[in-house]
Amino acid sequence: MVRMRLKVRLAAVLLVTSLLPLLVVFVLSVTHSTEQSRSLSIQGTLAQVSNAAALFERYFSNRKAEIALMARDPRVQSMDFVTMRPFLIDEKNRQNNVYEKFIVGTKDGSFHNTEGGNPHQQMKRTFDDTQPFSVQKTIKKRDYWRTTVGDNVGNRAITFVSDPMISYTTGVRQIVVSASILNDKKKVVGLLGGSIPWREIDRLVSRVQNKVMTLFSEDARLMLVSHYGYYMYHWDPTKVIQLKKQNDTWVLNEIGEKVSVRLKINEEKNEAVRALGVKMLAGHTGFTELKDADTDQLQHVFFAPIPSTGYSIAVVVPNHVMFEPVESLKQLLWGTFVVVLILVIALAVKLTVHFYAPIHSLTKAAKALSNGDFTYKIMSHRKDELGELSQAFVKMRGQVYVRESELEKHVKERTQALEHATDQAQHAVQVKSRFLANMSHEIRTPLNGLLGMLELLQLQSKLDAEQAKLITMGASAGQHLLSLVNDILDISKLEEGQVELVIEDFLVSELLDDVLVMLQPLATRKSLELIVHCDDAVPTAIKTDKVRLKQVLVNLMSNAIKFTSRGSVKVIISARPEQQQHRVFFNVIDTGIGIKAAQLENIFLPFQQADDSTTREYGGTGLGLSICRELATLLGGTIEISSEYTEGTHATFDILVFEGDAKDESIGLAEAQSLLTGKVLVAEDNPINQMVISAMLNKLGMDVTIADDGVLALEELSLASYDVVLMDMHMPNMDGVEATKQIRRDARWGNLPIIATTANVLPQDIALCFSAGMDDHLAKPLQMAQLRRALVRWLPNKA
Repeated sequence: MVRMRLKVRLAAVLLVTSLLPLLVVFVLSVTHSTEQSRSLSIQGTLAQVSNAAALFERYFSNRKAEIALMARDPRVQSMDFVTMRPFLIDEKNRQNNVYEKFIVGTKDGSFHNTEGGNPHQQMKRTFDDTQPFSVQKTIKKRDYWRTTVGDNVGNRAITFVSDPMISYTTGVRQIVVSASILNDKKKVVGLLGGSIPWREIDRLVSRVQNKVMTLFSEDARLMLVSHYGYYMYHWDPTKVIQLKKQNDTWVLNEIGEKVSVRLKINEEKNEAVRALGVKMLAGHTGFTELKDADTDQLQHVFFAPIPSTGYSIAVVVPNHVMFEPVESLKQLLWGTFVVVLILVIALAVKLTVHFYAPIHSLTKAAKALSNGDFTYKIMSHRKDELGELSQAFVKMRGQVYVRESELEKHVKERTQALEHATDQAQHAVQVKSRFLANMSHEIRTPLNGLLGMLELLQLQSKLDAEQAKLITMGASAGQHLLSLVNDILDISKLEEGQVELVIEDFLVSELLDDVLVMLQPLATRKSLELIVHCDDAVPTAIKTDKVRLKQVLVNLMSNAIKFTSRGSVKVIISARPEQQQHRVFFNVIDTGIGIKAAQLENIFLPFQQADDSTTREYGGTGLGLSICRELATLLGGTIEISSEYTEGTHATFDILVFEGDAKDESIGLAEAQSLLTGKVLVAEDNPINQMVISAMLNKLGMDVTIADDGVLALEELSLASYDVVLMDMHMPNMDGVEATKQIRRDARWGNLPIIATTANVLPQDIALCFSAGMDDHLAKPLQMAQLRRALVRWLPNKA
């Protein structure tokens, strides 16, 4: 059996595709034929429009010759209307009423005509020919008078065809063919005008429509434009000259004549139509293509001048009408092309199926292999190169299958290991969060008792100076421990994205007073000068998270005081407006020990300080600056630190704020010192915390009842009426969350305020309190002012 090599098959395919150049030639022939047909259609239409223009040209040339000849008659040159009137009437009758009347105009604008006159004023036309002293009519505003008489300074024999007008005497539309009347001294003494009635225009238009327009369909339209651009004929009759009416009454001008309305083609709203009008008024012959304003279809406009009048005629033919023969020819040619193309495609498909079936099979097998299917059947029975290629592909596919099975096994093992590691990481995060929550609770609970007792002792007036100093030192140590706990919790919450800003209005001066109250004693103890300067550009009140801003400012200032042994700590505050907001800049500058350049790179990392020696000498966790950077970002700004070792440090941070409403915070001092009234139920299991909270509430004037757990709290509520409940979260028998849910289920206590007093301060714990039905949250350790503000919020009528 003789093999047919692949290159032989490809040669056969190339032989078939050689038909393509013939097809290209065919397409070019079709295009050329249709373009020629289009050109012939356009030229033929333009010739027909020129024929129509010639018809008007012959008519008006005859009229101009007639009027010019009559104007040279001695009877007319005499300007004696009585003498010339019989001659004019004979000429009118001889012309078979082509002229409606003849007009004889004078140099002053008055005129006679063959259809009447005022016998008292030499048969001149007046506004009332029956009255002897009636005002004479004038033709000074008529274009034919201005052309042949008024503007004829050269005393030339001018023959002129007027624009369309409405007769003063008959009130009908007309065209006047006029000629200058020269006396024997070759001076212009007047004009002779032949008034052509509008029926003549209609008759000429009918002839054009019968001879020219019938060559097109009924969609073709005719337009006749005067030398000033006025429509003499249009398919829209409202565009042709007509008398103006208002409320069914003729509108008169200042001399009592009826006002007519005429529209110009070069004043149309459509820019393309105005451009067409300019060409027609210039006397051009040609065509243009534009869109129909009503149908939005393309159409051709063919135009030609009527030289003897200055008029121009135009025929509008829709494209689909004019090019209908072209489209028929194109459809025939393209139909033939499609038939040939189908035959070629059919042959090509047949050859492709025959020659490329093996290649197609291999392609399908390769796609199946890429999708993981190793079972696709391949046609490999051929004895040529394609058969060999198919066998090689089958062998390769088997090898890939073996390797992929091994790879899948390895991937599965790695995936299981990764999932196990992910579960461990998630578990570690949960353990960390729970550890932080438990640590916070376990540390804050004794701190609540410690700091509460110290605050109560500080309120005692019987302490001597040494005792007060020891209590103050103890409170300061407790506050430092609380600050360390807060820093650890803050850095954890920032890492998990759990910090939410609380935006409020406050006075900048109020913020600075709070900061100075906290830090001035530290600076005084070290004999440091603490300077605060606020520019006038800083708004009096701003709107942002006051607590977080205060946290950043206090952290930076306390660091500056901590690492400064002598000199000063300066705080400079400035602002710059940005659109509807302000960017406020805080600069903290100290004269302390400074930071080495090598340590500046890591200064914002958690648990990092300048070096170990400073940690031992000055203390701290290294969390403050890390928290400051995160909080500055949340507040819409940045933070930077520059320093020279032994020369001091300059810390700068900025935030983006809205201008706030200034409020007078001076009120409430007496209110803050006044006693409250009301009954409060305290659900708290820790004996020390019970003593502290009871003592604080008693000092505030409240009547206190203690319940050791949630069950006892429910019993107390059923026995007596209370104004507010302070609820701890962690208690034996029934915790605060479950107790709150039980309270909210009873309609009697639906509006009873419940305030959480707990050492749990993580966001999820606070959210748990509110979801259970609590109204407020106070974090332990409690402070007297903090507790009082919460009570005032929920007992507004008890103060």
